[in-house]
Amino acid sequence: MTYFPYQAQNPYPQRPEPRGMSIAALVLGILSILGLWVTMIVPLAGVIVGHYGYARERTGQGMALAGLILSWISLLLSVVALALIIWAIYASFSIFGEFYEVTDCGFA
Repeated sequence: MTYFPYQAQNPYPQRPEPRGMSIAALVLGILSILGLWVTMIVPLAGVIVGHYGYARERTGQGMALAGLILSWISLLLSVVALALIIWAIYASFSIFGEFYEVTDCGFA
C-alpha cells in the first residue's frame, strides 16, 4: 500500500478556454475596423460586448481588450465621418444658397 500525503497534480495544467464574450468582442472589433464602422452599430456592439467580456472573463481579457481597442477606433472613425457628412451638407446648402441669390433674374 502506498501513501501519498499530497494529492498528485497534473504537471501540464489545462488553461481554461476563453469564453464567448471575449471572442465575440474580438470578432466585432475586426469586423468594425474592416469597414462596418460606417453603420456605427457594429462598433457600438463591439464596445459593449468588449467591456462586458473584459470585466467578466479572466482568461480572455487579451482578446476582449483587442476587440475594445479596435471597436473604439472604429467608433471614432464613424463619428468623424458622420460629422464630415453633416458639414458637407451644410456647406453645400450655404454655397448653393448664395449662388441662387446672385443669379436671381427677378422673374416671379
